[in-house]
Amino acid sequence: MQDKISLAGDLGSGKSTVSNILIERLGAKYYSTGAIVRSIAAKRGMSVVELNVYMETHPEIDEEITVPELVKEGSLCPHQDYIYFNFPTEREREAVTEYRSRVDEAIFRLLADDELLSAVSGHAVFTGAKSLEE
Repeated sequence: MQDKISLAGDLGSGKSTVSNILIERLGAKYYSTGAIVRSIAAKRGMSVVELNVYMETHPEIDEEITVPELVKEGSLCPHQDYIYFNFPTEREREAVTEYRSRVDEAIFRLLADDELLSAVSGHAVFTGAKSLEE
C-alpha cells in the first residue's frame, strides 16, 4: 500500500504550494477536491468561503458530490471504491415484517391502556407545569 499524505487548511493557507513541493520531491500524485467544491459553490451562487461556512451546518451538501466526480478527480477514497447493493433474503424480510408487526401491536396496546394514558397526560411535560411539584 502506498503512503498517503492529506493536507487540510483554510483557503490561501498554502496547501497547493506544499502539495507542489511534495509532488516535486517525492514524486507523489496530487488529488484535489477543490474543483468539485468550486463547482458546487458556483452552482449555488456562492463564493468558496460562503460555501465552506454553509457546509458547517448543512451536511446534506455531501450528497451533491457524486462518485463520478470523485473518480474524475482521482480522489475516491479506497474504502469507497466499490458500491455494494445488499437486498435482504426472504428470511430477513420475514424477520423485519414480524418485528414491525410486534412493534405495531405494542404501540396499539399502549394506546389502548387508559390508565397509562391518564398517567402520561397528567405529566408536567404535557400540562405545562414548570416543575414536577406543581
